[in-house]
Amino acid sequence: MKPIKDKNIEQLALLLSRKLNLQWSEKTPQGNLCFATNNQDLRDEFKQVLTSSDVMYYLMGWSNKQYTEINQLDLKTVPLPDDASSFWSLVNKGKELSRHIS
Repeated sequence: MKPIKDKNIEQLALLLSRKLNLQWSEKTPQGNLCFATNNQDLRDEFKQVLTSSDVMYYLMGWSNKQYTEINQLDLKTVPLPDDASSFWSLVNKGKELSRHIS
C-alpha cells in the first residue's frame, strides 16, 4: 500500500509517535538493517517503529473504511489509542480489512 502524502497524516503520525513512544519513519525500512524495525514476524509488543503504512492501516482499522476512503476522513476526529497495544491491534485490523478488499 502506498501511503497518502498528506501533512495531516504526517502530523497524526508524529502525535502517535510521541504518545506511544515509538519512532516514526516515513518509509518502511528495506533490507535487514535492523531486526527490530524490519521484521514482519516481530510481535507487536516489541515493535519500536511505526511507518506511514502503519498509520494508514490504523486509520482503516479504526474507521472500517477502505484505503481509497481514508482521504475523506477528518483526521482531527481520529482518537489516539491509549497504548501501543491498542494501536497495533487496529493496525492489524486494517491489514485484515485490506486483504479482504483486494
